[in-house]
Amino acid sequence: MDAQKEMNSELEQIRHLSFLGRELNEAIINFLSELPPVQSEVHPVSLQLLRTSFDMGRGLYTLLEMSPADLAAPALALHRSQIETFLRGVYLGFLASDGQIKDFIEKDEGIRKPTKNGKWDKISIKVLSVEVEQLINQIPADGSKHDGKLSRMTENAWKPLSGFVHGGTAIHSVYTNHFGQIGCDLSAASIARFVGNCFVIGNFTFAVIITKIYKSPNMQVGDDLNQKFKNFFDLNNQIKNNLK
Repeated sequence: MDAQKEMNSELEQIRHLSFLGRELNEAIINFLSELPPVQSEVHPVSLQLLRTSFDMGRGLYTLLEMSPADLAAPALALHRSQIETFLRGVYLGFLASDGQIKDFIEKDEGIRKPTKNGKWDKISIKVLSVEVEQLINQIPADGSKHDGKLSRMTENAWKPLSGFVHGGTAIHSVYTNHFGQIGCDLSAASIARFVGNCFVIGNFTFAVIITKIYKSPNMQVGDDLNQKFKNFFDLNNQIKNNLK
């Protein structure tokens, strides 16, 4: 198989993985929409942000299903938003004080904390991810800890992801292809990694909603949704092994 055919084959695998991811994302949203109205003291802004994170993930999958070669950079920009809205949603729902929630809504300056001199300092994305991760580790999804996966993933990816959002050097690095033409040129292996990370954030979001908002860690999700999880997981592992 020549290089171009091999690249096309790899991108076709990414397209199919993205299709499975979008199917799973939509099935999760449909599953949650059929649950009884949530009886929770969690502030609505937290629920809004968690739903937004799902929608950002769905947008990422949709772009890559359409054209993984050309639309990987816009998909990465959505991935940054997916991560940030998830972190903010969890923090405001379960870790923030009433004052922090009020500040977030009224000032629109992100997640901040009050200082001793009466001012407010923004909480960095690194600190935010570590604090949220501590809560995630309390979720008994599989009886194991997540070994710093969330905070490590956020810290390692944040600068390049921000470059795709704001037009930083990440664009300069990837927007010339191997023919010397202007256009997105991310490898299939790179795309596969952040599709896998999108899946992880979606799983964390789902787990938070079920265990922390509905307080039903043993809720049965049904065979169809379980199968969609398995379909994505199996193909994702297969692609990771093939692209090593």
